[in-house]
Amino acid sequence: MDLKTLLAKDVSDVKVEYNGHVVLMSYDAAALTPELEAQVRAADDSGTEEVAAMMAALVRSWDLEESEGVPLPVGIEAMRKLPVKFLAEALSTITKDLMGDPSLGVTSVAS
Repeated sequence: MDLKTLLAKDVSDVKVEYNGHVVLMSYDAAALTPELEAQVRAADDSGTEEVAAMMAALVRSWDLEESEGVPLPVGIEAMRKLPVKFLAEALSTITKDLMGDPSLGVTSVAS
């Protein structure tokens, strides 16, 4: 099997609970590689820009809106506008989902 086939998008859906709200999010499970994980661990020491970049690499869609009815585009610029605590919770939820944590509810998220 070639590397491109192995790394083909493997999209999973999660519910991220934050501050009394639930955000539905789809992420690319194949995007989480040891290299990306090393960047996350380094981010613990160097700051939040790496976490924002990692989340931008993982997240494919979500139900966040800039204002009522206007979707917030997924990408690094959006991640930079979100609270660090939310990014950490989203990353934790994604990690638990990848590890098969049965306590997480999964809901289909439209792309």
